[in-house]
Amino acid sequence: MSHSHSSSSKLHDSATFEHELEVHDSWFRHDPSQPHHQAAHGGTNAWGINAVMVATLGLVVVTALVTYYGAFEPMMRDLREKAEARPLSHEYQTGLSAARSQFNSYEWADPAKGLVRVPLDVAMRLQMEEHKSLGAKR
Repeated sequence: MSHSHSSSSKLHDSATFEHELEVHDSWFRHDPSQPHHQAAHGGTNAWGINAVMVATLGLVVVTALVTYYGAFEPMMRDLREKAEARPLSHEYQTGLSAARSQFNSYEWADPAKGLVRVPLDVAMRLQMEEHKSLGAKR
């Protein structure tokens, strides 16, 4: 494909370029008698921009709060109440009772190996005492 360079030579002609620039930017140019900045060029209202940003942020926060407290929290409360009101199955109650028994009682875990189960709070206290004594030795 070949390109014609006749139009590009026209753009490089400084008089033509200046004229095109003058026509294109005539709304922006100032003559020497005019002040440097004109309001017609679109002054920036910082207070207005900040007000819109604050209003948008406020709207987002209010929407989030209304959504959380108006929809999500009541829905979760209803689900929690339904779950608490539902009777637990016999298997679940049996398993829960067995687990609580293991966490709160002493018993042999494996007598052949000399392993015992102790209540969870006792095991935690013994572990902390052992940790403290190892730390004191260092």
